[in-house]
Amino acid sequence: MEFGATTQFWGIYIFLINRIHRELQRCVKMNDVDGYIDVFPAVLDVFFALHRPNYTRWGTLFIQRLLTADPALRDVLQKGAFSVWRTLKNYSRSAVDLSLEQSVNRDSASSMRGIVSFRNSETALRRWSLTMTQRALAVTELRALTGLEISEQATAQCRPSRIRKDNDQMKFLSEKIDESCNPFSVDALTSLVNVATGYAASKTTENYLLKTLQWGSNAREKFQEWKSNSGSFLQPVKRTKIQNFAAENVKRKVKVPALQKAISNAEGLRDAFIRLTVAVGEEIGFYLRNVLSFPIISYPLSIVHCDGSRVKTDKAALLNMLESMQTVPFTENDLPQEYAQIFDGGLLLHSTVSQTNIGASYGSIARSMLSTV
Repeated sequence: MEFGATTQFWGIYIFLINRIHRELQRCVKMNDVDGYIDVFPAVLDVFFALHRPNYTRWGTLFIQRLLTADPALRDVLQKGAFSVWRTLKNYSRSAVDLSLEQSVNRDSASSMRGIVSFRNSETALRRWSLTMTQRALAVTELRALTGLEISEQATAQCRPSRIRKDNDQMKFLSEKIDESCNPFSVDALTSLVNVATGYAASKTTENYLLKTLQWGSNAREKFQEWKSNSGSFLQPVKRTKIQNFAAENVKRKVKVPALQKAISNAEGLRDAFIRLTVAVGEEIGFYLRNVLSFPIISYPLSIVHCDGSRVKTDKAALLNMLESMQTVPFTENDLPQEYAQIFDGGLLLHSTVSQTNIGASYGSIARSMLSTV
């Protein structure tokens, strides 16, 4: 039976979780050095495919050092030095660096400054390195004595409340997947579909996601060959272009020319005016033919009349009326020397109000301002 692209994608995801991630955790918790060496290259394939240069470079060096290590060192690691067993439970080992972070570094660091400040003094750094184990042991014993250190208990994931919550979330997730697109159903689509959005992925995205492990394995082999031939370990790792669902939904801004933008704005205003005119016409019931029609004349009617005379505003008509009522003619020589005065209204208002008694009416304030003018 040939599965569709969506089924293959989720099959790869389940493989990464159940076979790679959990197998890696099992090797650490059970101090299985050989199993760790077998499964770690698959983790590096994922790092190469997703372009994680630091993990790819130093992870490759780490696995190479394990493979080429002295047999006596391998025996020491297999006897219990590969991971740390801090409790009496089975399947409870943790990685060395994680154990240091959770024990020695945590108990030895100051809550104010941390252990970083010790690097400034070589003597303090040497003294801290020699005594950190004893100090961490003393702090751990003190916490256990005072009840601050949590003793061996059932993990939080195994509590009944946590189990019920996980089951409810799993049931809810399963129902949502069935509603949108179940990748493992009989009638599942053959193309790759994003379960979160329901959209089909492009061929480029589908090809990248379905061949991630294969591309990562090829990139890791090429990196190992190139590193062994060139001998330059710190050279930049060739970047891998990520083409997943997130990269497919990235919005790219397109720079629009100024002329095209101006034309678009004008067209938008025109369309808005047309919609508004149609809506008003339907509301009050008039003919759009009368609105959109205009006479064909030499000059626009906004500045001339139909007979060609210039259109004057109400102010011009009022001025003509006042001039016709003027009985005594006057010239520029008859005008007074100060025929115009400019008053600062803000200054006049503030000066008048400041000199007026508190509680004065608006009428008294207005009379004071008029008397000043």
